[in-house]
Amino acid sequence: MKVMYVANNPADADPLQIEREINDLQERLEISAGSEPIILRTYSALELDRFAQAISRAEPDVIHIAAHGEDGAIVFAHRDRADVRVSGKQLASLLSVLPRRPKLVVLNACSSNEMAKELAQHGGADFVIGTDAPISNSAARAMAAALYQSLANAASIKRAVKIAGVHLEILDDGAVSVHLHAA
Repeated sequence: MKVMYVANNPADADPLQIEREINDLQERLEISAGSEPIILRTYSALELDRFAQAISRAEPDVIHIAAHGEDGAIVFAHRDRADVRVSGKQLASLLSVLPRRPKLVVLNACSSNEMAKELAQHGGADFVIGTDAPISNSAARAMAAALYQSLANAASIKRAVKIAGVHLEILDDGAVSVHLHAA
């Protein structure tokens, strides 16, 4: 399975501790005894205008976006402006022009559930994961690590999301939940 990890932390936003999340993911994947190897490619500060091109080259099964979420959108860095907000429908349109649709999109961002619903409804991926409230850095890291470790150990997407969701709810004291949406 090929995972494209897109880290986006605009300069004027609160830091997301993306390096720690990448290190946690790599460590978990290295110790996983599963049958499915996961190839993790990371893209740091990937600007929106290079996003589709990078996806075309990588042809990932999973696109993981670690970014800030607000007002039903993910915030991407952009070289000509401070940031760009991309809705689920807009992201689905962007993904629809690619030669291959990803199996899973993980929106590891605050309050990304509405965007995840839109993305799934408009055919952006077979499955989309989002959260229903603000999420702490530590809970976001733990959720991602649990998700990919479960997938590496041959869990179904549905089961992996449930396991990841338990980690998230424990670390954020039940204030946030993860949701899986199917196309």
